[in-house]
Amino acid sequence: AQAQAPQAPSMVPANADRPVEVELVAAARAVVPGETTWVAVRLNPNPGWHTYWRYAGDVGSSFSAAWDLPSGWSAAAFIWPVPHRIPSPPLASYGYEREHLLIAPIEVAESARVGSTARIAARVTWVVCREECVSDDVDLSIARPVAASGAIDSAMMHPIVAERRRAPSSQGDWDVRAAVDSSDVIILARPPSAATGAALPLESRAGATHLMDFFVDSAAVIDHAARVRARWAGSLIELRVQRSQYANGAPPRVSGVIVFGNPDSVGVGNHRALEVSAPVEASVAEARIALGASAEESGGIAMGALLTAALFGLLGGTLLNLMPCVLPVLSIKLFGLATMANQSGGAA
Repeated sequence: AQAQAPQAPSMVPANADRPVEVELVAAARAVVPGETTWVAVRLNPNPGWHTYWRYAGDVGSSFSAAWDLPSGWSAAAFIWPVPHRIPSPPLASYGYEREHLLIAPIEVAESARVGSTARIAARVTWVVCREECVSDDVDLSIARPVAASGAIDSAMMHPIVAERRRAPSSQGDWDVRAAVDSSDVIILARPPSAATGAALPLESRAGATHLMDFFVDSAAVIDHAARVRARWAGSLIELRVQRSQYANGAPPRVSGVIVFGNPDSVGVGNHRALEVSAPVEASVAEARIALGASAEESGGIAMGALLTAALFGLLGGTLLNLMPCVLPVLSIKLFGLATMANQSGGAA
């Protein structure tokens, strides 16, 4: 029945009404029952246009696909390469101004019959924007033989592997916490070892904040157009981003991608990106405690906060004791002490 169904094209070119070329591609020339095959949607926007990451930011909408696969097959979530921040002051979005691949691992059913041909199809939907935005969707499909052993399409495997390198790695053993104050969202992260920290770009560890970035993946958390302020304290990383004006209290978690180095160079050398999902602690101090911060990593900031609090406490106490309503009480206390002069030393 699949073989007799009308076949959708594998690629639709860009035109005046569709400023992006879209194609369904695969890393294999043949698929094997019970194994995973890599399939990707290639999007190539026209110059000046851009598509969007899994969370678009202030403007736009993310790409999506509704798969039509043979019985028993399944598709996992797309692997998204690190996006760019696309400014449109006072707003900003997250997306891609370059040709890119959105990769999906597809599990081939154990029951797939060797010698048959399988059709992999999807209805894909996207938004592409310049000053104006265009929303579109098309049906795409490819056919692959089912074989006892796989056959790689090297022409497509190389770009798929390269794009996978541009995707962030999982959080793994990194310990990450977040906190929210009156103005900022604060993300604190500790690498699993000193060696991991040393593997990050030297410029980031030296404090070049433009080489550390954060892309949140949910709304009403941060101001997407705001500059990320980052620093290293020992082996602890701290990123601060201005809160969203639409934030309603503190979220239970903050999740997204931390980028170390240039987003264009992620996957090359020691420029990398990390998926994070951090519980939000009651305060920055509690977040540091949860991470086991040392005196070097938190002492300076903690001591500064303590001295500020002590100074305001002293000023507040002084003002309280100089208020007109308090002075008569102090005089009454002094008279009471004075009357004790006529009593025994023990009573006094």
